Parts: sequence; structure tokens; C-alpha cells
Amino acid sequence: MYREHPNFFIDKTKNLPLWRYMEFWKFLDLLESSELHFSVVSKLGDQHEGKIPEKIFKLMIEQDEKKGRKNNFAQNYKDYLEKSLREKVLINSWIASEKESFAMWKMYAQEKLGIAVKTN
Repeated sequence: MYREHPNFFIDKTKNLPLWRYMEFWKFLDLLESSELHFSVVSKLGDQHEGKIPEKIFKLMIEQDEKKGRKNNFAQNYKDYLEKSLREKVLINSWIASEKESFAMWKMYAQEKLGIAVKTN
């Protein structure tokens, strides 16, 4: 069952449309196959993708400590989690925004051969 977590600010984006920018051939493949493509996080080319935000990691450690688990190797644990998750987690990126994003068009529609899917 879905519950909002007090440290995530979903209210800021929950009424915004979602956008997915992609190259036109990927859109045609989506229509033909009716399947979304998910990429492995480590293959996206962004060294920060898949990193655990410091605030979230501190909350994880606090929860461990509340349950009686003392973590003396927190940074090593964080590094291990991030490295292993980057190899195992799949992602399909969308952006919540009222308007189209020039930066996203530039990134995903090289040579003006792209498309943006908008949904709520």
C-alpha cells in the first residue's frame, strides 16, 4: 500500500504532467512493440545516476540504529550499495514539468529527430 514518506516532497510534482523525450526511432519501436525500454543505471553515462542522496543514507543508518544494528562501516556500505545497485537497477526516465524542456530536447532529439510523450 502506498504511503507518502515525510522526507519526499511529492506534493511539488504530483499534479505536473510527465514527459518522456526520445529519439524518433525509439518512439516507433515503442509503438510497434508496446514495450518500454529500461536501461541499466551504470550504462546511462552519468556518474551520479544511482547514487544514494546523503540525506536518504543518513535516514537508512538511523533506521538501522533504531532496530539495534550498529553500522561501523557506513561509508563502505554506501559505496558497496551504490556500486551493486548501479549494475542491477533498471531505469526509464521521465521528467515532471509544466512545460517542455529545451535541455531535454537538445539531449534526446539530436538532429531534430526526436519526440516528446506527455502524460498525466
